[in-house]
Amino acid sequence: MKRFSILFLFMLLILYGCAGSTVKPAETILLTINRPEAEKVRFFSSLDGFKARAVRQNTLGNWQVVLPSDQPFAYFFQVDGLPALPNCLFREFDDFGTQHCLHVPVYEE
Repeated sequence: MKRFSILFLFMLLILYGCAGSTVKPAETILLTINRPEAEKVRFFSSLDGFKARAVRQNTLGNWQVVLPSDQPFAYFFQVDGLPALPNCLFREFDDFGTQHCLHVPVYEE
């Protein structure tokens, strides 16, 4: 399943690369999960081997993390010790049956 996900991302990147002139996306992306009642939120991504990252809570109760946006990666949040996903366009199952969100950089014409 992991190989299929990598192949899917690779094919998606090729299709976007063949679209003619492109504009580079923003250098960073802000990922957010709305859990104002949470006491502890951590963030995990494939960018660093799924090591826990600190997440900050804004004044509206959303938990946020800023990451580089120029490469694809899988990610999820952990809210009070339990895995949690925000609304995300792309998802995949890992080898343990748990879902991750996928960030796929989009280049516009």
